[in-house]
This record gives sequence, C-alpha cells and structure tokens, in this order.
Amino acid sequence: MIELDFVGPTFVNFREQVFPEGSTHGFRGVDLKSFRFRQGGQDGELLAAVIGHEQFRDDYAGGGVAPDGTRHGPYWLRSVSPDGYQPLSCNVATQTLRRWACQHGDLPNSLGDVLGAIVNTCGWAWSWRRVDPLDRLPAGARSG
Repeated sequence: MIELDFVGPTFVNFREQVFPEGSTHGFRGVDLKSFRFRQGGQDGELLAAVIGHEQFRDDYAGGGVAPDGTRHGPYWLRSVSPDGYQPLSCNVATQTLRRWACQHGDLPNSLGDVLGAIVNTCGWAWSWRRVDPLDRLPAGARSG
C-alpha cells in the first residue's frame, strides 16, 4: 500500500464571507486535506491509501476526525472504494466545483479567488476523480 503523510487541512467556510444581495452561503464549506506521498503507484492504489487514512474518517457532523470512525461524511466506509471514483478532466472538475459553489447565487469575489487558488493548487495533479453520484452507490451506502 502507498504510504501517505498528512500535510494538513485547508477549510474555507462560506459563512465567513459577505455574499451579494440575493445570494447566500447555504451553510457550506470546502475541506481540502493535503497528503504527501512518494511517486509511483496507480490511481487505485493512491485512492485506497486515502480511503484507508484516518483523516478520511471524518463524518463532517462536528466531531472532526475519528481514527476509529466508520464514516466519511454521510457514507459508511465499508461502501467506499477506489472503484466508486470516476475519472474526469481538470476542466470538468473546475466546472463541477464552480457549479456547486454557485448553487445559491453569485459568489463574493474574495471567495471566488480562494476557490480559484484551491483549483490552482490541485492543478499539478496527474488525474482527477469524483465519487459516483448518490443514485449509483450501493443500497445502504448512506448512514442517514
């Protein structure tokens, strides 16, 4: 298995931003967890290492990372696997993030700049992946 070193988190809380009239923060945020690893290995091996890392055990319900946790967000860890992540281009990844971020209206310029910096930080990635849509996950994948 690929060995990962957790570098640290970057959390962007939308509630800390002043949104233009007609737009809202929608109680959202972006949580980016950065890892360092040696080059080599396949995407599936790297995804398995991320899924197996204790930093992936965050239910995002306020308790933080639980080293012995059984969930990632609303998903049971037993239902998450590298096969559930589909490849996509950097352009599609950027468009997906932008569409999600703007779902409650226009973003403040400062927040748009921060999200742009996150995408630029990740721009060196040799591949991009996203988890399958919820309707394609196996029954019982969600914990709630």
